[in-house]
Amino acid sequence: YLISIYREKIYLVAACTMEVQPLFVIEFLHRVMDTFTEYFEDCSESAIKDNIIIVYQLLEEMLDNGFPLATELNILTELIKPPTIINKAVSMVTGKEGVSSVLPGSQLSNVPWRRQGVKYTNNEAYFDCIEEIDAIIDANGGIVSAEIHGNVNY
Repeated sequence: YLISIYREKIYLVAACTMEVQPLFVIEFLHRVMDTFTEYFEDCSESAIKDNIIIVYQLLEEMLDNGFPLATELNILTELIKPPTIINKAVSMVTGKEGVSSVLPGSQLSNVPWRRQGVKYTNNEAYFDCIEEIDAIIDANGGIVSAEIHGNVNY
C-alpha cells in the first residue's frame, strides 16, 4: 500500500507492506512534516537536501522497525539538536553530529510532551459545577419523574 500527503510543495510517501489504518499513517506523515518545519523553519526541497543527515537522524528516532516511536518535538530536540550555524561548524571541526548520547528523561515519562523535572508551585484547578434538579413528586412522596441537568464552567 502507498499512502501519501502533499504539503509545502513536497510529497511524503509511506510504503506499507501490510494493511494498516490509513489515518494513522497520514497523521504520522503530517507529524514528520511538522517536525521538519520546526527544525528547518521552511520545509523545502533545498532545506531537506542541505540537512539530509539531520532528516535521516530524525526519521531514525521517529520510527522503530516501521512503527512510530518518538514523535513529540520536545523529545526530538533533546535527542537531536536543531541545525544552527554553530552546530554545523562544530560538527565540521570535531566530526561529531548533534546527537545526544543519553536518553532524555521525558522519553521514560508517562507524559512524553512534558520535560522531566518541571515543577509547578500551584497544582490547583478551579471550576464551577452548576446542577439543576427537576422532579415531580406525588402526594405520597414518591418520585414520578426526575431529571438532573448540569454543566461545568471553568
